[in-house]
Amino acid sequence: MGLVSLLFATAFLPAPLAVLWDLNDECLRSTTWDTQRASWGTLARIPPLPVGKNDYLLVRTMVMGALVATAFLATAGWVAGRSRTRGLALLAAYAVVQVGFMIGLMIAGQRFSSAIDEAIRKNDWMMHLKFESNVGATARQVGMLGMIYPAGLAIFYLLRSLGRSKTGRPAR
Repeated sequence: MGLVSLLFATAFLPAPLAVLWDLNDECLRSTTWDTQRASWGTLARIPPLPVGKNDYLLVRTMVMGALVATAFLATAGWVAGRSRTRGLALLAAYAVVQVGFMIGLMIAGQRFSSAIDEAIRKNDWMMHLKFESNVGATARQVGMLGMIYPAGLAIFYLLRSLGRSKTGRPAR
């Protein structure tokens, strides 16, 4: 359990960053005349925004929350390797937090995509931009991927609970 959690945390870490990359890239492309694209430096800075700051910050907050939840999963995986009962409690807490952040990320990504598409339609007479926002689609993909492991944990926990006898000890 602990090793699987550590592996999933390592594999999932770049996924929320993909949403942040798309978010910053679309902000840069829609606010500059040249073909400026996101770079590693834009992951730490807020680019010029074509939409309201709240729409941008909501997605960015969900991404940062997902990164913190992934770090929490790695910690829970390490603890699960040392103490099974404490590890399961931390993994249960992780599952709830992760699902919350993933649902929030999908909603925030779609909201941002709608807002930037509307802003581009309003400014199209000036900049002649020919793209639609990809942030919502990326957020949905990352959100669905991020809910796979919590769903697996929930199934594991339910099967484990059903396998117990009336005395509370594991069934043999």
